[in-house]
Amino acid sequence: MHHLLTLFALKASPDEIKRGYEDNAYYQRPPAALKKEIVNDMYQPEKFKAYLGKEKYYHDFLKYFKDEISKKGWEKVLNEELFKGDERADDLLARLFAGIGIE
Repeated sequence: MHHLLTLFALKASPDEIKRGYEDNAYYQRPPAALKKEIVNDMYQPEKFKAYLGKEKYYHDFLKYFKDEISKKGWEKVLNEELFKGDERADDLLARLFAGIGIE
């Protein structure tokens, strides 16, 4: 996804974006099955943190954030989840940029 968004941001043509997708498709896999009880757990801060950093919960996080954005709008979700300045938001914000210096 990041590769495709970068191509788009750099004004790649539709053919270049398609080629970028095809170049990376071989290692993509479908998401793990959604577990509604885990998505519900994510509304409890102490349980939310227990799922962080575990790839198998990607689909559950995706559903959680999609639902939050649908209810509140992306601006409010960003402000609450990344920019609030509390421990949870600071943790997520740090995780967002954690891979920048890693090669």
